[in-house]
Amino acid sequence: MKRKTPSLTLARLCRSFCFILSMAVPGLVAAEEIGAANFGSAANAMPYAVALEKGFFKEAGVDITGVISSLGGGPDLRVLLGGNLPYAEAGLSAVAAANQAGADLVIVSDNVHTVSDILWVTRKDSLINSVKDLKGKKITFSNPGSTTQALDYWLVDHAGFKREDVQFIAAGSLGAALTALENGGVDVAPMAEPAYTLNGSKYKTIARGSEIFPPISNTIGVTSRKTLQERPQVVRGIILARRKAVEYMNDHRQESAQLIAKYYKMEPAVIEKVMSNLMDHGTVHGVPYWGAGNFEYESLNNLVRAMNLIGVINGPLDWSKYVDESYLPPDLQSKKKP
Repeated sequence: MKRKTPSLTLARLCRSFCFILSMAVPGLVAAEEIGAANFGSAANAMPYAVALEKGFFKEAGVDITGVISSLGGGPDLRVLLGGNLPYAEAGLSAVAAANQAGADLVIVSDNVHTVSDILWVTRKDSLINSVKDLKGKKITFSNPGSTTQALDYWLVDHAGFKREDVQFIAAGSLGAALTALENGGVDVAPMAEPAYTLNGSKYKTIARGSEIFPPISNTIGVTSRKTLQERPQVVRGIILARRKAVEYMNDHRQESAQLIAKYYKMEPAVIEKVMSNLMDHGTVHGVPYWGAGNFEYESLNNLVRAMNLIGVINGPLDWSKYVDESYLPPDLQSKKKP
């Protein structure tokens, strides 16, 4: 019988010892990953790249080694947290859908407070110059039940038209929406950062989320009730690390852009321009694009209002049944709950 080599046996013993040690020694946390919608492609998740590169997770006592990206839908969220990931960033509609399907998810942080990263564009040769020209036109969005569908509806309301005055078309993704626009299948499409900074000059911009809408919650931080019961310190550490990353991005834009570029596969100059656009022009009614984790209930209620437009949510939400602020640093917790 072939004997195992001493080196292989020793390696297995070391791994077993490390696993046992991580379970037995307080404060020593096994390496793991978190989830974030569209990490590596969308602006919302950029702080996690900075947190990884600067070691903010380890400083906060958690060993997060990577971020798993997803499209951010309810099924994706259930898969992420069902795989024992301790935390995920997603949209509220995804959380609502997951809970309706039997998940037991809790919102523990409010991460991105505005939709300033979304703009609406048309072709350069189009006669459409503003939202006032939308009547009788075709406007697209990503998927049914998505934030872009809700924002399309709100955009048409803002323009003073009835829904039947405009034809809404689901494209399947924002990339497919732009393809449909270029091929003449639709007249207007939403476009998000950083794609807009990269390719927005190819189109005519007719509306900006920062100018049309009030603060609208973009993404939130969520975890399972099981994780909160068994590993509350991990959740607190992740929230703290992300907060440090947002603060670092504000104070060190150029370096942060270089760190983010590694994960987003873009030139640092492009990332820095996106950051500057969102930090300098993405604040709406005093509410910034990237939040520190604190809850902006006006922004959350505006998203519920948007989701009501497309029937994803009916009526207001009782935030006490969805939100637990106790895992935030004390200075970020609301002085007055809604």
